[in-house]
Amino acid sequence: PMLWYLILHIFTSAGFTVDVIPFISWFITCVSAALVLFKAPFELPLKLMILFSSGFTFYFSVQSRVYCLVILFMTFIAMMYKRRNENPVIFGVLTVDSLEQALDRAGGKLGNKGAEAAVAAIKMANLHTSAAGLK
Repeated sequence: PMLWYLILHIFTSAGFTVDVIPFISWFITCVSAALVLFKAPFELPLKLMILFSSGFTFYFSVQSRVYCLVILFMTFIAMMYKRRNENPVIFGVLTVDSLEQALDRAGGKLGNKGAEAAVAAIKMANLHTSAAGLK
Protein backbone atom coordinates (compact mmCIF):
# COMPACT_ATOMS: atom_id res chain seq x y z
CA PRO A 1 0.00 0.00 0.00
CA MET A 2 2.88 2.42 0.54
CA LEU A 3 3.57 2.69 -3.19
CA TRP A 4 -0.15 3.14 -3.88
CA TYR A 5 -0.34 5.98 -1.35
CA LEU A 6 2.75 7.56 -2.86
CA ILE A 7 1.12 7.47 -6.30
CA LEU A 8 -2.07 8.99 -4.87
CA HIS A 9 -0.04 11.65 -3.06
CA ILE A 10 1.59 12.70 -6.32
CA PHE A 11 -1.80 13.18 -7.96
CA THR A 12 -3.39 14.97 -5.00
CA SER A 13 -0.36 17.26 -4.72
CA ALA A 14 -0.91 18.14 -8.38
CA GLY A 15 -4.45 19.27 -7.50
CA PHE A 16 -6.45 16.21 -8.51
CA THR A 17 -9.36 15.03 -6.36
CA VAL A 18 -10.10 11.49 -5.20
CA ASP A 19 -12.15 11.06 -8.38
CA VAL A 20 -8.87 10.28 -10.15
CA ILE A 21 -8.35 7.00 -8.22
CA PRO A 22 -10.33 4.77 -10.64
CA PHE A 23 -8.43 6.22 -13.58
CA ILE A 24 -5.05 5.57 -11.96
CA SER A 25 -6.07 1.98 -11.24
CA TRP A 26 -7.45 1.56 -14.75
CA PHE A 27 -4.27 2.97 -16.32
CA ILE A 28 -1.98 0.68 -14.30
CA THR A 29 -4.18 -2.30 -15.15
CA CYS A 30 -4.08 -1.41 -18.86
CA VAL A 31 -0.29 -1.15 -18.76
CA SER A 32 -0.17 -4.54 -17.04
CA ALA A 33 -2.52 -6.03 -19.64
CA ALA A 34 -0.35 -4.72 -22.47
CA LEU A 35 2.77 -6.16 -20.83
CA VAL A 36 1.06 -9.54 -20.34
CA LEU A 37 -0.14 -9.58 -23.93
CA PHE A 38 3.05 -8.43 -25.64
CA LYS A 39 5.95 -9.24 -23.30
CA ALA A 40 5.05 -12.13 -20.98
CA PRO A 41 6.76 -15.42 -21.95
CA PHE A 42 3.51 -17.42 -22.13
CA GLU A 43 1.55 -18.98 -24.95
CA LEU A 44 -1.39 -16.94 -26.26
CA PRO A 45 -4.14 -19.11 -24.64
CA LEU A 46 -2.56 -18.64 -21.20
CA LYS A 47 -2.16 -14.89 -21.77
CA LEU A 48 -5.86 -14.66 -22.66
CA MET A 49 -6.86 -16.68 -19.60
CA ILE A 50 -4.87 -14.29 -17.42
CA LEU A 51 -6.30 -11.19 -19.08
CA PHE A 52 -9.92 -12.33 -18.88
CA SER A 53 -9.78 -13.83 -15.39
CA SER A 54 -12.06 -12.33 -12.78
CA GLY A 55 -9.07 -11.33 -10.68
CA PHE A 56 -7.48 -9.36 -13.48
CA THR A 57 -10.61 -7.75 -14.90
CA PHE A 58 -12.52 -7.02 -11.72
CA TYR A 59 -11.00 -7.79 -8.35
CA PHE A 60 -7.52 -6.32 -8.80
CA SER A 61 -8.51 -3.31 -10.88
CA VAL A 62 -11.98 -2.36 -9.63
CA GLN A 63 -12.87 -3.81 -6.25
CA SER A 64 -9.48 -3.53 -4.58
CA ARG A 65 -7.65 -0.87 -6.56
CA VAL A 66 -4.38 -0.99 -4.66
CA TYR A 67 -3.85 -4.52 -5.97
CA CYS A 68 -3.51 -3.28 -9.54
CA LEU A 69 0.13 -2.80 -8.56
CA VAL A 70 0.36 -6.51 -7.75
CA ILE A 71 -0.62 -7.27 -11.33
CA LEU A 72 2.08 -4.93 -12.58
CA PHE A 73 4.79 -6.48 -10.39
CA MET A 74 3.70 -10.04 -11.21
CA THR A 75 3.88 -9.13 -14.91
CA PHE A 76 7.43 -7.84 -14.45
CA ILE A 77 8.34 -11.10 -12.73
CA ALA A 78 6.81 -13.09 -15.59
CA MET A 79 8.80 -11.00 -18.07
CA MET A 80 12.00 -11.79 -16.17
CA TYR A 81 11.06 -15.49 -16.19
CA LYS A 82 12.62 -15.92 -19.65
CA ARG A 83 15.97 -15.13 -18.07
CA ARG A 84 15.42 -17.24 -14.96
CA ASN A 85 18.67 -19.12 -15.53
CA GLU A 86 20.58 -15.85 -15.76
CA ASN A 87 18.87 -14.03 -12.87
CA PRO A 88 17.02 -16.24 -10.38
CA VAL A 89 14.03 -14.55 -8.74
CA ILE A 90 12.63 -15.22 -5.27
CA PHE A 91 9.13 -13.86 -4.76
CA GLY A 92 7.34 -14.00 -1.45
CA VAL A 93 4.13 -12.42 -0.28
CA LEU A 94 3.14 -12.23 3.36
CA THR A 95 -0.64 -12.31 3.56
CA VAL A 96 -2.17 -11.50 6.91
CA ASP A 97 -5.60 -10.62 8.23
CA SER A 98 -4.52 -8.77 11.34
CA LEU A 99 -1.61 -7.01 13.00
CA GLU A 100 -1.24 -9.99 15.33
CA GLN A 101 -0.72 -12.35 12.38
CA ALA A 102 1.79 -9.94 10.85
CA LEU A 103 3.78 -9.75 14.08
CA ASP A 104 3.66 -13.54 14.48
CA ARG A 105 5.10 -14.00 10.97
CA ALA A 106 7.67 -11.23 11.33
CA GLY A 107 9.64 -12.76 14.18
CA GLY A 108 6.91 -13.81 16.58
CA LYS A 109 5.43 -17.24 17.27
CA LEU A 110 5.70 -18.40 13.64
CA GLY A 111 9.29 -17.32 13.02
CA ASN A 112 10.56 -14.60 10.72
CA LYS A 113 9.24 -15.29 7.23
CA GLY A 114 11.24 -12.41 5.77
CA ALA A 115 14.49 -13.89 7.10
CA GLU A 116 13.47 -17.29 5.71
CA ALA A 117 12.93 -15.72 2.28
CA ALA A 118 16.34 -14.01 2.49
CA VAL A 119 18.04 -17.32 3.37
CA ALA A 120 16.26 -18.97 0.43
CA ALA A 121 17.50 -16.20 -1.88
CA ILE A 122 21.09 -16.63 -0.66
CA LYS A 123 20.90 -20.40 -1.13
CA MET A 124 19.53 -19.95 -4.65
CA ALA A 125 22.31 -17.47 -5.48
CA ASN A 126 24.93 -19.93 -4.21
CA LEU A 127 23.32 -22.75 -6.18
CA HIS A 128 23.23 -20.55 -9.28
CA THR A 129 26.90 -19.64 -8.84
CA SER A 130 27.98 -23.26 -8.34
CA ALA A 131 25.88 -24.42 -11.30
CA ALA A 132 27.48 -21.73 -13.49
CA GLY A 133 30.89 -23.03 -12.48
CA LEU A 134 29.98 -26.54 -13.68
CA LYS A 135 29.31 -25.40 -17.24
